[in-house]
Order: sequence, then structure tokens, then C-alpha cells
Amino acid sequence: MLTNHFTRISEYASSTGIKRKAISAFGRVGSLYDSCRDNILVNDNRRISSQSYKTSGSVKCMVIHGHSEAGRNLLRTIDIENDLRLSLLLNLTRPLGIASVLTYSNPISENTRFLSYSWIARQEQISSEVIRNMKLSDSITPTCPATHVITGVEHGIDVLAVLQLPTETRSIMEIDHILQKISRCLSSGENILSLLTAEQNNQLRKINNITIYSNIPDLTALDDIFKLFHQIQIIKRNSNACQPITYLLQPLAELYPKNMRNYAVLHDLPPTLHHSLEQYVLQRRTTIKSLKEVFQKKLERFLKNYLEGLFRGAHVRYLQIQRDYRLEIKQLSNLLFDFRTGQIGISVVNNNLIDKSRTNSTYEFVRTVYTLEEKANFISYLLSQNFSYFNAIDHHINNRDNENTIPTKIPKIGPNYRILCSDDTLNRNYRENFNQIRLRLQQEQRRDPSLRLIYADFSYSLYKVHNIHVLGSTNNEKRPIQQPQSSFKKSATFPEVHREERPPLKETRNATRLSSTDETINILLLGETGVGKSTFINAFINYLRFGTFEKAQSNTPSVLIPVSFTMTIGDHFEERTVQFGNVKDSNGEDFNHRGQSVTQHCKSYIFTLNHNEISKKIKIRIIDTPGFGDTRGVGHDERNMEHILQYINNLTHLNAICFLLKPNASKLNIFYRTCFTQLFSFLSPAARHNIIFCFTNARSTFYAPGNTAPLLKTMLAESSMSDITFKKENTFCFDSESFRYLVALENRIPFTLNEKREYELSWSTSAKEATRLIDYIRTNHTSSPICSGFQSMKQAQFEISSMIRPILETIRNILRNIILCKMNQSNISIELYPKHVLNPAAKCFSCHPPTINLSQFWIALDVPHQFKNKCHTCSCAADRHAPIDYVLEYKSIGRSPTYHLNEMNEMLHRIYFASAELSLFLIHGACSTNDDLFILGFKQMIMNEKNICAEQQSNKMNIQLVTELEKAQYEYEQRIRDVASDHRTKTLANIYEQMRQIRNYPQINEQMIAIEQGQQAIMKQNEIVV
Repeated sequence: MLTNHFTRISEYASSTGIKRKAISAFGRVGSLYDSCRDNILVNDNRRISSQSYKTSGSVKCMVIHGHSEAGRNLLRTIDIENDLRLSLLLNLTRPLGIASVLTYSNPISENTRFLSYSWIARQEQISSEVIRNMKLSDSITPTCPATHVITGVEHGIDVLAVLQLPTETRSIMEIDHILQKISRCLSSGENILSLLTAEQNNQLRKINNITIYSNIPDLTALDDIFKLFHQIQIIKRNSNACQPITYLLQPLAELYPKNMRNYAVLHDLPPTLHHSLEQYVLQRRTTIKSLKEVFQKKLERFLKNYLEGLFRGAHVRYLQIQRDYRLEIKQLSNLLFDFRTGQIGISVVNNNLIDKSRTNSTYEFVRTVYTLEEKANFISYLLSQNFSYFNAIDHHINNRDNENTIPTKIPKIGPNYRILCSDDTLNRNYRENFNQIRLRLQQEQRRDPSLRLIYADFSYSLYKVHNIHVLGSTNNEKRPIQQPQSSFKKSATFPEVHREERPPLKETRNATRLSSTDETINILLLGETGVGKSTFINAFINYLRFGTFEKAQSNTPSVLIPVSFTMTIGDHFEERTVQFGNVKDSNGEDFNHRGQSVTQHCKSYIFTLNHNEISKKIKIRIIDTPGFGDTRGVGHDERNMEHILQYINNLTHLNAICFLLKPNASKLNIFYRTCFTQLFSFLSPAARHNIIFCFTNARSTFYAPGNTAPLLKTMLAESSMSDITFKKENTFCFDSESFRYLVALENRIPFTLNEKREYELSWSTSAKEATRLIDYIRTNHTSSPICSGFQSMKQAQFEISSMIRPILETIRNILRNIILCKMNQSNISIELYPKHVLNPAAKCFSCHPPTINLSQFWIALDVPHQFKNKCHTCSCAADRHAPIDYVLEYKSIGRSPTYHLNEMNEMLHRIYFASAELSLFLIHGACSTNDDLFILGFKQMIMNEKNICAEQQSNKMNIQLVTELEKAQYEYEQRIRDVASDHRTKTLANIYEQMRQIRNYPQINEQMIAIEQGQQAIMKQNEIVV
């Protein structure tokens, strides 16, 4: 009997059938299974009535790159279930069959490929009734804690081949191409061997090493890819040779409910906690494996001979870390088992994991090891350049020595020598100087082969050198470096590298907004698709520009927006297409799809008006917007409205919000309500008094609102907007046909005298309305300020969304500087220099960015792609691009960061907390996204850094950065949980305060200013000034 502690204590107790990858091939229907440890316990020897049937031959085949995301969690990629993966990683069960890939000992690099193949031949199942009649309860004892019984088995072939490709880039590309062909052939069931060419076979033979893991022992024994393909074909013809791939498990508690207390019940970890635990174990496992590779292949070979003391100390620490790791895995294994069996709760697991993450000291040692590895590479390089390596501390050089005594302590130095004196810090800070001196010495040695070159390393000596210098033998007249006596002075002889002067920080957004000092009248024009906004703007400007109809006829009309329309002329109703302006070069506008908005993006049209009653000129900006009611659906309307609000968010004020309608509508588009709601949730309440209504094509209703008026009144009343005025004083009726007449004249279309008289009347009435509209706005409207103390959810959403990249880039750069400080390079820092873009730009995730090396970090540079509806720089799909408002440049500054190490860490903690609050606001407050955009950003940065690590050989600093970013993401996720569990009400004022505090960080603020400058630059490009 099992004790009562196996009773269910968690809401996560599993009570349904589950699947398990058959890593052990010994299971059969009726076998008892312990899902808490993922072990097969008892095989029943009785004959069991089961059903077996062939399947349609389900196939799954793929090629996985070693450094890809799929390659980093290979068990998940080959469909090993969540719980079983943890059981394997924490040694609750032995890695057998295909799971024994965990024992793979060779390094997994950018040249590693995994070929995964799975084929199901047949299935075997047993009914629950048969299982109940077997009375399996008789087999269960305290030493056999079964939770499930196997009720179904899928038989087939499961293979994972690990391939180590050659290092030549061309061979890798060709083999990758062949592997993709193989994957397609295996998936379709074709005979691969007959489809490969002789050249392709030769390429495959270049594969350096092949290791095969499978559920079929005969396949595991192979080490040849051609034999593997041949054997797969043989087994597929004889399904009896297939082995179990998957087990279907049924809980005993459901089969024997009366005896439920006698059986262990599996408790599943919540998905988020499972993910955190798995990622932690994978990271620790990868770290330990990397340390092993570094010690065995590099450190032992070089440091044991040259820096034996350092190597011995590091090796002792490494052995201790190995022991700690094994103990830690044992502790986590016990912890997981206790949770699965119901002995502890979720909080115990979570708190233990947090404690381990915080107290894990391996990260510091990893940095030490990477530093030692760099030193081993450096010594190896010196030896290859014909230098002898000399460690000053090994020969008792101390602070009583000088340049005269140092050569005497170097054994077998000889009469003709040059001693290059330096240390690790000087080499890192002044790498170019070091290389120049080294090259000069080598040139001298080529002229004099008897010259001995020695590198004296003072990194660990009590005597500190302050600049890179050379000591030379006295009998040699050619001394490449003068004044050696100055080399041991207490102050450095190299000039200080000063930080480049940067422009002072701007304090407010309004500094970058379009200024209102010129008293520009800003009019926002809104309306349904097809109402004629673009034509209205063209006509409106002509009404104000030409005083009379005669003057308008005698001059070329002003056409700010290219026009294209059809007219019916003559007695036979002949159709003519009328165009004016360059329709083809209409900056992305769409004249070809009826029902879709012609205007695709907001644009401003600015013209100056000479008003009769005032001495100074009036500048008017009309903002043309995409129409709503688009045939592409409500989703497109929502995106257009978002774009409109983002556009006007860059203005300082609005003088009028003009709704353009047709006078005889049978119903109003439902999106009018949404438009009003979103607009007034964004602008201050005063904006309600700046609403005006303009009607086009009003000649047919005798220049009155017609049937639309009662519909509009009803909508305003039902939408609680009865305070919005809809009267003669703020309503204006136009007819744009007179403007079309002017354009038609330019196209030499004839008109009768009566038609000309009608157009003249239309012109006269519309011109008077245009003048009345300007007078009304100028005399009766107070401009509605934007972002002037008024707080709105929408404005906060825009601000936070634009902050995400600056926050994440700031976190990444702070982590770079923290790594530099911890690597004893506190006199170097990396700084960000954002530059705004001048055109709509995007970053392509498929194109390979160039990289630079800065203070030992490889940094991928921003390459802005010209993007407007599609990318005009590359041919990659549009969804592989993300818009960017600025690009980052980086500089290495030869002085300490602005903040100390503890200040940078504290800054990160504050940023994580503020970011968590802002993220939850976007998800639950503004409801603008279902995803955590910060988490997506962290993942993208980590993936970028991992890609750099895969491409660059000298990548240790980036590897450390990956580790720090993963820790940063974990801590951010913890802050998300903390903020989410805090049930105190968060007001909009709290969110604005967090935004203000975030912008106080100079690195973030400078990027935000660049964003705002870029938005202004793009707005300027979308302005047309008459």
C-alpha cells in the first residue's frame, strides 16, 4: 500500500491520458508505468487481447542546424514530451534509444547538423475494459509506485543522426542543400539512394563524423549515412522489425477509481514554471559542457606549460563546480519528484529555482575561464609569431626591479634580444599600439635572424607596467622604441582618450513636435472611403487661391494630389478618363482598387492664405487621412485609425477636426462611432468644440446636409456626444464638380454653355463656404493642444510602444559594460549613439547584417531597409521586417562608464520593474496586444547574439552577453509575476510617472529623441507646401 501523501494536493494533478516517447523499447500494452520518474515498471506476461492495425505511414523528417533554436533544445524538437524532457535532464530516467543523444560527447557547433526521421508503421491498442479485467492492482506495491498503464503503442522507426560537416563554407552550403533534398525524399517515401547523383554522394562522404541514435539497435550501430538510408528501406518493408515510438498511457486512478488512494497521482508543473526549470537546467548543462571542452582542448595544452599556477587553481575550481552541478541536478531531481508525487507545492519549486538562479556562482567562473581561454589563444598566437613567452611572476620580478634587472631574470636570453613588455589590460586597451610594435619587431627580426623576440607578461606580477614598451640589448644599435626608461613611471604615457562631446539632452517631446509659433491652422480631415477627401483638398485650395471663377479658368489649377476620374460626355455618353498630376508617381497612393482608400498614409498640405481682413498671412495645414469603411474590413479601418492618431501625436495642436460626408446617405458607416470614440479618448475634452462637418456633392441637395443630417444627429445622441455642435455655424456644404471642370478643361474636354454656367454657380457657392470655414476656425475655435498635460490611454500606449526598443537596447548595452567591468576593463565603456532615419525604414530579420568588433564584443549593425508597403531594399517577405525609427552606432570610450558597477545593477532592477508595469498596461490596460512585447524583444536580442556567437570564432564576450541577457529575461519575468500579483489599483497617472522615470535615463532618452526626430523628418517628407 502506498501512503496517503500521494493523494492529490494540486490543481495541476493530471487525470487524463498522456503520451510518452518510447525511449525504452521494452514497453508493451498492459505494462505499468511510473510517470513520476518516467520508468516502465512491470511487463505483464499474460496474453492480452489487443487490436493492431497499420497506419497510413505518418512521416516526419527535418534537418536541424546545431546553433539554431531547435538545436539548442533538441529533445523538444524531436517531440519528446515536456515532462519526459525534465525526467531525462534531471536523471530521473536513463537516456535510452533516441534520447541517448544527451550523451553525445562531441562539441555542437555551427557545423553540426541533425537529421531527424520518424515513421509510424502500425498501432496497437487495448480497451479500458480489458485493462480493468487484468486486475493490475495486484501487481502494485510500495516499491512499484505505478501511476499509469500502457494502453497503446505506436511502432515504427525513430532516428536522429548527428552529422559533423567539414569547415569549408562551400562544402557546408552544398551538403545543406543535399540534406534538404534528402529530407524531402524521406518525407515523400522516395528511395533516396537512387535519387542522389554521384557528385552529391561525393559531397556526403565529406561529412567528418556521423553518430546515430534510434529506437532500433541495428540503426544505432551504423556510422555510415548511406547504410542508414539502405537499412531504413529494408525495415520499412518488414514492419515487424519496427520498435515502439510512442506509448499511450492511461491513469490507474481512472481505471480503478475505488482504489485511487492506493496509486500515485502525477502532478504536472504549470507551463511557465516548467519552462523556467527546463531553461535553467539546459543553460547549466550547456555551461558545464562548454567548460569541459575548454579545459580539455585548450587550457590544459597551453596554460599548463606557461601559467601552471593559474591553470591549477582554475582546474580545482572546475572540479568543484562539476561536483556542485551533480549535486544540484540531484537536488532538482528530488524536488521535481516530490512535486510530481504531491509531497510539495508549486511555491517550493519556484522559490528553490529562484534561489538557485540568484546564488549560482558559476557565471563568474565562466568569465574567468573565458579569460583564460583568451590568454591561451594569445600565447598560442605569440608562439606562432616566433615570440617566446615569459611570465614575470614565475621569475620573481617585483616592484624593486627595473628595466636593467628584468633582462637578467630571463633564462637563456642571449646577447641579441628584444623584450616586449605589457599586460592583458594594456593589450586590450591599446591593441592597435601593441600590433604596431609587434610588427616592427618582427620586421627587425627578418633583417636580423639572430634577434630573439620575447614577450614579457606582467599581468600577474607585483610590478605594474603602465605602457607598452620594448627593452633591447645594448649591443644592438637599432632600437625600435625610444625612451625605455619612461616605461615604468607611475602614470601612463599614452594620451587619455576623451569621450566625444554629445549634444545636451532634450527634456520634452514638444521640442521635437511641429511648432505652433507660426500660428499654423491645423485641420484634420476625416471621412469614409470614397467620400472624396483628396478631391475636396484640391478644390478647397483652388477656392481660396483664385478670387473668381474667371481667374480660375484662366490659370492652371493647383493640383496637390494627383486626380483620376471618369466623365461621361456627348450625346452618346462616351466615357473619358480624366487625369491630372503624375498619377504614377503618387507616393504610394492607390487609384486602382475600388472601395479601398486612395490615400494610403497621412499627408499634410500646407499653403499660405492672404486674408483680406488681417495684415499678416495665414498658414493652413490640411491633414489628409486614409478613409474608413475600407472594403478590406474593419481590421484595416482599425489600423488606419491607429496610424492617424500616431500621426497627429507629432503635432502641437489641432484647430479643427473636419468630418467629410455626403449629403444624401441612407445610413452612416458604423465606424463613425468608433472614430469619434477613439479620437476623443486620445484628445482632450476641449477637442469636442473643434468639430466641424463638411458635405461634398451638395449641389444635388441645394447645398444642404440632406438626408444625412437626421442620421448624424441620431448617432451623436445615441453615442453620448450630444455636446458636439451640429448647426449651420459649424456645417459647410461644397460641390467639387467645379474643380473637376477645371481639370477636364486641362484635358481638352468640351462643355456646353449651360454646363459652364452650372459650374460657375457651383464655384461661387463653394468658394464662399471655403472662406466662411476659415473665418469660423480663426475666430471661434481655440486650438486643442496635443500632449499638454492631458493624459490618455492611447497616448500612453504610443509612448510605451516607442520605448520598448530603447529600453531593451539600453539593457543590452548596460550588460556589455557590466561584463567589461567584471573582466577588469573598467576603464573602457561602450556608448550608444542613436541617429534618426530620414525615410520610412525597416529592419529585415532574414538579411545578414554586418558586424563590428568593439571592445571584444561583436555587434551587429543596423541596416535600415527602405520600406513602404513592401521592402525596396531586399526581396524578403514583408512579414520578415519590423519598422525602425532610428539606427544605433556604437563607440568604445577610453574611460570608465558613467555609473559604477553597483549603480548599473541597481539601474537594471529599476528598469525591469518599470518595464513590467508598462508591459502589463499594454496588455490589460490599453488592450493593444496579447503578447508581452518585452519578452519578444528579449528573445530577439538573445537570438541575435547567439547568431553572432555561431558566426564568429572569437566570441566569448558575446557568449557571456547571451548568458546575461537570459538572466535579464528571467528577472524581468519575475518582476512581471510580482507586479501581476500586486492587486493595488494602478492609475493612468502611475503609468505616466513610470514613463517619466524611464525617460530620465540618458541612454533611453537619447533614443527616444532620435525616434521623435525621425518621425518629424518623415512627416516633413509627407508635407506638400504650396
